[in-house]
Amino acid sequence: MKVALIHYHLRTGGVTRVISNQSAALTALGIDHLILSAGPAPANVPHRRIEELDYQISPDRISNSLFHLLLAACEQHFGGPPDLWHLHNPTLGKNTHFPALVKDLAESQTPLILQPHDFAEDNRPSNYPGLTGDDLYPVAPQIHYAFINSRDQGLLENAGLPPTNSHLLPNAVVGEELPKDSANSPSENLVLYPVRGIRRKNLGEVVLLAALAPAGTRFAVSLAPENEVWQDVHDRWEQFSQQRNLPVDFNVTDRIPPVEGAGTDYQTWLEHASHLLTTSVAEGFGLAFLEPILKGKPLLGRDLPEITDDFHQEGIQPGRLYQNIPIPLSALDLPTLRNLLRERLLESYQQYGQSFHDDQLEEAWQTLTEGDSVDFGKLPEPFQEEIIQQALAGKTDYLDDLRIWLMETLAETEPTARPGQLGSYSLHRSQADLEALYQTAISAPAGSPSWLNKEEVLKQYLSPTRFHFLRN
Repeated sequence: MKVALIHYHLRTGGVTRVISNQSAALTALGIDHLILSAGPAPANVPHRRIEELDYQISPDRISNSLFHLLLAACEQHFGGPPDLWHLHNPTLGKNTHFPALVKDLAESQTPLILQPHDFAEDNRPSNYPGLTGDDLYPVAPQIHYAFINSRDQGLLENAGLPPTNSHLLPNAVVGEELPKDSANSPSENLVLYPVRGIRRKNLGEVVLLAALAPAGTRFAVSLAPENEVWQDVHDRWEQFSQQRNLPVDFNVTDRIPPVEGAGTDYQTWLEHASHLLTTSVAEGFGLAFLEPILKGKPLLGRDLPEITDDFHQEGIQPGRLYQNIPIPLSALDLPTLRNLLRERLLESYQQYGQSFHDDQLEEAWQTLTEGDSVDFGKLPEPFQEEIIQQALAGKTDYLDDLRIWLMETLAETEPTARPGQLGSYSLHRSQADLEALYQTAISAPAGSPSWLNKEEVLKQYLSPTRFHFLRN
């Protein structure tokens, strides 16, 4: 079997890690494969550099179709076309040539795996114009979809994808466990949020927890965003915290040490952390819930049931987690919040080229204010700031339960699961699942594609009930 894996680039990131793990699995299986992507060229993997695959490539950069460029690279490597194509993130919308590439790949009737990690339809309205045309999601016996979570799998099946062409292919969780001496001798009450602090990571909630935590607790966020827009949000929370002397540091990796005399690298921060944290409001696969288990560190913070339900199905309790922080409606400026909700919803629907009606606003408002409260994590940043100000002024009795939960949770120093429970997410299991998926596609009869309705896919994601300020 000859397999060609395609992605925009192989720069550092989650998808690159997935592709690297898949390459290792294919090597172990003895499957000849080639990775096609823009730079940088990775070491020790079979790779052809195709700069035309990268983000935001202008039309004049491509004199031939992407499909023919990739086919030529495969012919040089394999001596002919591959037996199977494996395309990552086909509908992210970062390269306007990808819809034509998907169409060409599907119409070639060569077995094809489409593995979406992120969707332009999912709160990425600036990407959506890149999904030109209507032929985006092909369906044929030899075309199979590999999803990293059950949520997206269910939404695409709701849009018409046959379950026989739909497969769950979770990411492998790989890496070295911390040495026993470092994992078992952390600094006292040092809570590390090991992420790049983009907006959906919900930094305001980190600051709220820092304001409510027992005296002597310290919080830290690993890295600042690279995107300038998210950098502004990150910097605003950093300044807010500094001005109020809250025990939370930002962008700590390679900048400041966790304790005096220690190194500043990420590994040192990880070793010194007593607990790891997540306050994210949206994830794709959910490595943030599983990697702490691999490192032997207790995890606390916000649950995301549409992600963690997959882990519960495997008998894994990923951490000590809450699903919401209820803020009573009486503590909020409701007219301003409702007006802001209408403004952001209208903007989002317009960016997606969809009409917006008052009944959609009402549906979103009822979802947001369900049960006479609003989840803190669903509030826009100015409202989060106001709640934290109230907490610092001692005017938030309604947060007493969270204070008690924090005190009790920080006293727990053992993880809720062990590395041995991650067998379902091992490289060995991923290798077996990948091989089975390829065999399914290869053995299927070839057929001309039909296409899912583009609007029906968008409708699954662009719903008033799924709106979130921190993702919009």
